[in-house]
Amino acid sequence: MVQLYVTDNQASVSLPYIRLRGVRKVRAEPGERVTVGFGITAGRDLTLVDERLRTVVEPGTFEIKIGSSSARIHLGATLTVT
Repeated sequence: MVQLYVTDNQASVSLPYIRLRGVRKVRAEPGERVTVGFGITAGRDLTLVDERLRTVVEPGTFEIKIGSSSARIHLGATLTVT
């Protein structure tokens, strides 16, 4: 199983440190490499509910993480929203 997580580094409100945003179940033999793709949509994956109860995407940096669990992150990248 491959999981996509997002961390908002500059949120104006309190958020969980890491939020699960996608899951893909894949089968691979030992030693086999498999490519798994995730699409990140700002309106779905980067939103928060602000202090005025609006669903918004705030500018800032987001950590995009891929792993088999939140404790086992294998890849990561930084995404900047302006």
